Amino acid sequence: MKDAFAKKQKLLESCQAPSFSFYQLIDDLWHQGGNSNPLHRLCTLMRKMKVESFIKEELELNDELLEEQNMVTQRYNQKIGLTATRLTFFQSLPPSSKWEDQEELPDDHLLGYAVIATLELPDDEYRTYLLESVVRPPSIWVRDAEDRISIEPITNYYVHNTRDFETTIGTEEKSRTLTLTGSFFAQQNDITHVCAHAALRMAINSSSTLNTEKLTNKMINEILGIDFSKPEKCVGHIDGDPGGTKEGLDIQELEEVIRRLGGRTISANFVENTSVEYDQFIYPFAESACPVILGIEGWNFNRSSIISHVVSVLGHTLNSDRWEPEARTGYGGFPTESYTPVTGWVGHYIINDDNFGMYVTLPSDMLRNYLVPSKNPNLHATRAVAIVPSGVRLSGLSAERRAVWIAQSLIGGIKIEPPIIWLERLAQSFQNIVSRTLLQTKASYRQYIDGLVQNGQITLTPEIEQRLDNMPEHVWVSEITLPHLYTGNKRKLGDVIIRANATDEEHSTGKSFELAWFPGFIYFGSDHQIFPWDVRTHVPLIREEKTSPLLEW
Repeated sequence: MKDAFAKKQKLLESCQAPSFSFYQLIDDLWHQGGNSNPLHRLCTLMRKMKVESFIKEELELNDELLEEQNMVTQRYNQKIGLTATRLTFFQSLPPSSKWEDQEELPDDHLLGYAVIATLELPDDEYRTYLLESVVRPPSIWVRDAEDRISIEPITNYYVHNTRDFETTIGTEEKSRTLTLTGSFFAQQNDITHVCAHAALRMAINSSSTLNTEKLTNKMINEILGIDFSKPEKCVGHIDGDPGGTKEGLDIQELEEVIRRLGGRTISANFVENTSVEYDQFIYPFAESACPVILGIEGWNFNRSSIISHVVSVLGHTLNSDRWEPEARTGYGGFPTESYTPVTGWVGHYIINDDNFGMYVTLPSDMLRNYLVPSKNPNLHATRAVAIVPSGVRLSGLSAERRAVWIAQSLIGGIKIEPPIIWLERLAQSFQNIVSRTLLQTKASYRQYIDGLVQNGQITLTPEIEQRLDNMPEHVWVSEITLPHLYTGNKRKLGDVIIRANATDEEHSTGKSFELAWFPGFIYFGSDHQIFPWDVRTHVPLIREEKTSPLLEW
């Protein structure tokens, strides 16, 4: 949190176990009332990332903290007190007095921070919540033979939605600003903001899809006209709320906030459309750094009530040894597919859940609807809202399904002389091809193709270059490969490109198809022209360097 200063100058403290206890720290900070799971999760991540020191500071109330206080004052119609504490965690323990020294305490040693707010409510009640936190994606510190340290994401763990954040330590008279790359976390207070506020803030503030200022709870309420003046203009729960008091936000309101911020949404309703698997819908967005807000419902057997919640999907894990993808096809499992989507190898989706914390992992099949959703008492996915660039209209799943049909038609129907072994292998595995779909800008895809040119794998004729330059600004790229090439080599045998700005009508009539290439040929959908293509073997998948761990399996 920028421009938030401590009331008093504090020194670094050691938090090395066993002499220091995070449990005791949380007990000291967290008043009864409110869910402390997110702060426990944060401290657990700090232990995993080998935290050695921290600074605990009581904050002066800046504009955002005053907004929080004023909203609750309006909600109760009486003055409410608010105090705020900032915790800032570091991987090293330099001399306590040297925290302002970049040499003694480099920015790279910052693991994360949290701003914890406590509301002083009527009748001597309190509500403590984690207003804001940013944590480095789970990482390890690797030391080489020359004693140099590099910070590496943990194996097979891909957080695609991260940004650079600034935070401060110290007082206004003596402070230091630090920069941290991570994902944004927020927790509801269930008085003036709810889980939908938290999910919106976590998704939008973590992503570069919308180039906006930091989204706050007050901004969301102002967009939606929530001013606590009457029951339908409230959210959350307080004792004495009259009947009809608005408790939460619906999907339309989530989409309205995103639209007002200049974004676009692509949504799916898994209750009404049971043919869409939630994990297949969200994967192309997660892989493309487009955050997804995922709706979850179920029956709470402890409380005998319905659970309705939303979380933010920010990435995924990968398990290249997973049995399910090939076994589902080999044993004729349900649901049947004419190809193998790479979601089969996704072990988990990385989510931020304001009830339980940041970077928690959701097993990819945990929320699947094996029963009719309206009859399903287990936790299941109900809705998903993906936040996409303004020019994108198609979902990645829709693009992938047409891309696979096109791929199967081309690899089975076009013969190259002399024969190319990898094209023949694709044709032989007609019903077993793998598709990995992600969103690309024209510039990013051209950069990938130019890399193949520089590596001597292809040459581009002026006509092919011109056609590539004529692509729309955003395209869905379905990378076509075989199971063992994907899991063992991280490589592919071709691409099918679908225009992401196509309308549903254009897509249904095939007019969204831009081009496809496979070993030996490139095919353009606009005029069905085929040209020679130098690729004869497998080539690398499109990867983001910043999210690719040093160690992969």
